Amino acid sequence: MKKLKDLRSLILEFAKCENITYIGFGEICEGLAELGLLKYLKLEFSFCIKISDEGLKALGSVLRRMSSLENMFLNLFNCRNMSERGLDELAKGFMELTKIENVSLSASGCWNLNQVILKRFEEKLKKNPHIKHVSIM
Repeated sequence: MKKLKDLRSLILEFAKCENITYIGFGEICEGLAELGLLKYLKLEFSFCIKISDEGLKALGSVLRRMSSLENMFLNLFNCRNMSERGLDELAKGFMELTKIENVSLSASGCWNLNQVILKRFEEKLKKNPHIKHVSIM
C-alpha cells in the first residue's frame, strides 16, 4: 500500500470471503495506515464470518492515524463474531478524527449486535463534534 500513499479514495471489497480472520483483517487495516491522505474509505466485508472484536480493535487503532479521513462506509453485514466490545474499540478510533463528517455502518445479521447495542455505538460516534451524519443499518 505504500505505493498508494497519495490515494484520496479507496473501496475494498471482500464480501463473502469467509476465510478472512481477524488476523487478515488486521493486516488489511495496517496497510490502510499508510494512506495518510485518504478522504473516502469503503470497506465491504459482509459475510466475512471470522472477523471478530479483535479485527474491529485493529481498525479502530488504525483509524486514529487516518487524520484526513472524511467519509467512511463499513459493511459488516452477517459478520457473526463481533460484539459490543469490538464496536467500543472501533468508536475510540473515530473519536480522534477531526475531519470525519460521515460514518455509515451496516451490521445487520451480526448475531451479537442488537438494535440497542448499535444505538449506543451511534451515540458514541455522535460525541465527536466533527461527525455530521451517522447511519447505522
